[in-house]
Amino acid sequence: MNVKLPADGIYRIKIKHGLNNELISQEKIQGKEGDNILNVYVNALEKSSYRLELSTENHELIGATAFSKL
Repeated sequence: MNVKLPADGIYRIKIKHGLNNELISQEKIQGKEGDNILNVYVNALEKSSYRLELSTENHELIGATAFSKL
């Protein structure tokens, strides 16, 4: 995932189930201001729809996208 972050700091990457919004996983990462390439591992997920969210350490949403694992 390629993201442009507003400032240096700690961010959260969350994977939620697309049907019921259940939190599947959450990881804290250290990001730098500007462009960042973040690896998100989804091999262990079951076949379904998911929502990938990026937020600040305080859970303020920066961006989100949906994806399906077939």
